[in-house]
Amino acid sequence: MPVQATLPDELKWSTLQTLQQRLAAARRLPDQVAAWRRHAEAQGALAQHQSQIDALQSFLTTLLALLTAQWNELQAAPDAVFLARAGDLQFLLRRVYGVWRFYKERFDQRLGTDEPYNRFLFVADEVAWSTYRAVIEQATYRQLVTDPLKFKQPPLLHLFDDPQNPSPVTRRRVRHAVIPGLPVHVIDLPYAETASAWGLLALHHEVAHGLVADWEIDLGRHVLTRAKEVDLAPTRLTWWFSWAEEIFADCLAILLAGPPFLRELMDVLVPLGAGKLGDPDKGLSPHPPPYLRIPLGAAFLRTLEAKRPRTAQEKPVTAADQHYRALADGAVATWQTLHAAVDATPFQPYLAEMEAVLTLLIDTALPQLQNHTARQLGAFTPAELRQITRVAKNHLVEGERAGEAITPRLTVSAARLAFDQLCSDGVDAATLAARVAALHESTLATVEANPAQQGTRALVPGEPAFLERLADAFARQARPEEETPWE
Repeated sequence: MPVQATLPDELKWSTLQTLQQRLAAARRLPDQVAAWRRHAEAQGALAQHQSQIDALQSFLTTLLALLTAQWNELQAAPDAVFLARAGDLQFLLRRVYGVWRFYKERFDQRLGTDEPYNRFLFVADEVAWSTYRAVIEQATYRQLVTDPLKFKQPPLLHLFDDPQNPSPVTRRRVRHAVIPGLPVHVIDLPYAETASAWGLLALHHEVAHGLVADWEIDLGRHVLTRAKEVDLAPTRLTWWFSWAEEIFADCLAILLAGPPFLRELMDVLVPLGAGKLGDPDKGLSPHPPPYLRIPLGAAFLRTLEAKRPRTAQEKPVTAADQHYRALADGAVATWQTLHAAVDATPFQPYLAEMEAVLTLLIDTALPQLQNHTARQLGAFTPAELRQITRVAKNHLVEGERAGEAITPRLTVSAARLAFDQLCSDGVDAATLAARVAALHESTLATVEANPAQQGTRALVPGEPAFLERLADAFARQARPEEETPWE
């Protein structure tokens, strides 16, 4: 940026006045966040978000202190550095507003009067919270939760519509975030996802993306550096590198939701066709083609019980293992029938290597997990299989709302089982539609009756200091060399 030795007084003072007004307005942002906190304390629509609001408040408070320090430096700055200091202050001001607006849209959505969507958001938050906590509890048991991870808030859900991206999207705290360095992950769900409660099985996959970011695991790099251990062909490494995180997220979703996730994924992928491999030089897709994605998930499902983490004295449950293998075989057979007209030749080498890739991603020690494996982050147990089967039959299909307690992450698994049962009953279209609508309502009511955690959720000891460090790093991001205020 060019240095200016002299600056007209009228321009200097008007610039200072403008920035002072903007800073004064920014200082009122914590008051607006405090209003969300009062809603939470009153056990209203924001009750389950108290800790997330507190995290945002702490984050903003630190940023405003840094803004004030920059303002004081600007007032005393000589003309030679005034423009540079003014530009830095304005850049940080805009970023502070960006953080506030980013969360404002999401918290305000819960304070609206659109009751069906507010209710669905509550249920979605509970599913995401219980899914996230299931992994953190496993990690805590294995002593994998360092202080930074302990201070991470669970994800925040948001409904949106983006014609260019009609699928759920995770806005992660660090990589690929709209605003890097945010204190809370955000998962954006299309409004269309609110049509069926069991569609929330997608959250098990999305939560996995956030956890990958929290642990700073570069799964693609992991595949590249250890490919020789499982004899992966170099000619296919580019694609396995590109797909690694999506494959990981599908597998972790099966670990957390059980086989119903794979069945839900099949419905999601059917309209997309088989897909194709394409040319790596023209851009890499992060998702495997649908033709491969279901066989990959089925291959992992076959190992769900056989490789389940357990004590040395505990044996695999044969009935569960046989059940998973039968489900996996059925999914692959259905997928092959669906794509019988597709030329399978380009996909065959990848199908031959998929078990080796799964071994690398799920059953090979990761340094970021202190040499534990990803499989140890979650374990779908035979007891959970029995539970979702009971619940699917009882208070979801048969309407016994006062049935046994079940966590939100498993409620949507049971709902998917119930949905499949309803679709196979052979009733007429009108009867089926009525039963499916009743199942949707029953699923929402079941989550509401069994929330992931009652009451508010507070910051843990030490978290404010972590948020201060996060805000300081956020504020230190350099501004671009050129900025265009109006376009």
